[in-house]
Amino acid sequence: MHVSKIRSYVVDNTTTFYQMSPVIFYRPYYDGSNTSLHFEAEPTWSADIEAVRAFRLTESGGVYNYRNKVLMGMSQTRVLNDPPSVTAKEDVNFFIPLNITRPETDEEIMMMSVLEMQGLLRTGQLTSVELTNISLAMLEKYDPEFNMLEVALTELAMEKAKLADEMFSMGEYKSAIQGIPFAIKDTYDVAGYATAYGSWEFMENVVATESPLVTYAIEAGGIPLFKSSVPQLTWGYSNHKGAVYSCLNGGFSAGAGGSGGSSIGSGSAVCLGVVPVAICEQTGSSCQAPAIANGISTVIPALGTFSRENNGLYSMESDRPGLLCRDVMSCAVFYNYMRGTSFGDPQSRDVPFSDPSKEDISNYTIAFADNSNTTGWPEAWDTPFMGQRSNVIEALESLGAEVTVLNALADLFPEKPQLLVDYEESKIGSKWFAWFDWYWLNVEGFFESVFMYGGGDDAKAKAYGPVFEGQVRAVLCVVSTVS
Repeated sequence: MHVSKIRSYVVDNTTTFYQMSPVIFYRPYYDGSNTSLHFEAEPTWSADIEAVRAFRLTESGGVYNYRNKVLMGMSQTRVLNDPPSVTAKEDVNFFIPLNITRPETDEEIMMMSVLEMQGLLRTGQLTSVELTNISLAMLEKYDPEFNMLEVALTELAMEKAKLADEMFSMGEYKSAIQGIPFAIKDTYDVAGYATAYGSWEFMENVVATESPLVTYAIEAGGIPLFKSSVPQLTWGYSNHKGAVYSCLNGGFSAGAGGSGGSSIGSGSAVCLGVVPVAICEQTGSSCQAPAIANGISTVIPALGTFSRENNGLYSMESDRPGLLCRDVMSCAVFYNYMRGTSFGDPQSRDVPFSDPSKEDISNYTIAFADNSNTTGWPEAWDTPFMGQRSNVIEALESLGAEVTVLNALADLFPEKPQLLVDYEESKIGSKWFAWFDWYWLNVEGFFESVFMYGGGDDAKAKAYGPVFEGQVRAVLCVVSTVS
């Protein structure tokens, strides 16, 4: 027998696996007993795939496939109209507290908001180099357990921190994020560094391109500290280093049952105080879930307000860049300097902006649906609250907002759109409702024809993608063809 191998991996000092296709093996101590939180008596994977194929055969099924999504294309889709006017980034004013006192410990500093940190920098109580070193020390302290670091940007961070300090010393204030460290989800390109997508196969994928979100933040004086970990190819529950845990509940960012979305590295970094802000991205709930699980804030702007150029995308319709932050105002501050158009994203628009703290919420009508008891997306990640969300409604109403309470977001429709009709007819099941757009509809497009997973004699692996269930440290390795 001859084994053709590209790379080999030794597991538990006994078994060698050879790489040719991405399949995850996990260590024998994985708990698959029927008392385990991860036990599934009758795996539904194959049934889910078949249900999605049935979905394509419904009345409108012809539009529900990857190839048609490509034909629709970003360049042919207008998400936002051109705004009648735009407030320049530098003309948006934020209140920066200059009477603030530096906390006694580094941990307390890293729990401050962006505007509070900016106050310390402008009053000379803190330098950007010092703040960057504190952030890097926090990353070194917590990364061995929480696995946030995907690609180091240390040299770039120190270079930009020194530049920020030079400007501070001359009394030059470029923006409210000048000198502030931030993390970048490792699906976004940073020029001169790898974009790995959470996969060992892309750890040497050094790119010359850069996401405008990164470029705009750096131009405003922000400090790119590191690229944060994502699950393998942004899908599944581990990256090439293993599982990623939330800092709040001590387990996966979603609790025991899931990763908390592909922005888990960014979420943990903000929660632990490594950075006050991190770029995230979601198709279904990859920003919302880590925010809920880690007790932090998130902002996912409307499609078009953040450029998606030079970012790894699976779903043209649903992938939305966003921010995970210490507090909502920190999200708002970074958003202001990262918004704008870019040549490579025809959907991008520069949207009018004002300081959110100056908004009169009494002018808003807000629809509210409490999904904490749902069995669907986002997989009940907020069930610890058990529906106790009345405090949110009361807070909004106390500020004068008109709040409409719904049992489900679908109640916003006067009648069911064709998508929901077809969805119910195909019997996919509510668990996968938000996943069909990204993964299940792409089975034939990406996973079968491009990655060559699951099904067919030519398939590299008899499985659909790099997914495993279980709260274990995964060993990412793959088996070669044996002839």
